[in-house]
Amino acid sequence: MKTFKGSIAISAAALLKAAKIIGSERMLAAKIGVSRQNIQYWRAGALLPYNKAVETSMATNGKVGLDDLRPDLKDLNKKLIAFFSKYTD
Repeated sequence: MKTFKGSIAISAAALLKAAKIIGSERMLAAKIGVSRQNIQYWRAGALLPYNKAVETSMATNGKVGLDDLRPDLKDLNKKLIAFFSKYTD
């Protein structure tokens, strides 16, 4: 299990918040194309893949942000948001 010290608790709380917003872990898993076991695995401390962090944030309409899901990549998140915002307005 790949873990990143310091972001584990934050990611677990963010995933729990996302599941509550969507309705349940099972519903969140279906929205992002994984099994419920994947959600539980990530909540237990495994590193959430970046693409699934993006999908989770999108599934919650941004109510759970990328910085909450992957705080270890805060600088990358800002750069990507700035880059894509040029093309979405």
